[in-house]
Amino acid sequence: MQIHILCTETSWVAWSVSDKKETCSVLEPAATSKGKWKDGVIKEWGRIAKEFLANYAGKKL
Repeated sequence: MQIHILCTETSWVAWSVSDKKETCSVLEPAATSKGKWKDGVIKEWGRIAKEFLANYAGKKL
């Protein structure tokens, strides 16, 4: 995904950080509202967005 976005200059956004039972939610319902989430409560889409943003910022996870 990251290479595709950068090569095609596609814009995207993870605009909703929620724990609803919806496909677009990045968190599982068990996630706390205080942040510092463990991988177990982050959905696949949330992990993809987190990794992309970390790589874009040049940070290691």
